[in-house]
Amino acid sequence: MSDEGDILDNNEALLFILAALARKRGGELRVSKKDILSVSVNEVLTLGYDSKTQDLVLKTIKSVKNEELN
Repeated sequence: MSDEGDILDNNEALLFILAALARKRGGELRVSKKDILSVSVNEVLTLGYDSKTQDLVLKTIKSVKNEELN
């Protein structure tokens, strides 16, 4: 990725994030079928940015259903 400022706007950002995570763990990142199936449709993955550390922050949170808002 050539321009650091465009990391969140780039369509390939997810691939770069996964590549960085795999490299950080010795070049391989494994995700088991069990791990994938354990993700609920009520979970949302958020992407944030920590301006102090310049890190991307991925978090999973439980989503709020529309009925729960009323």
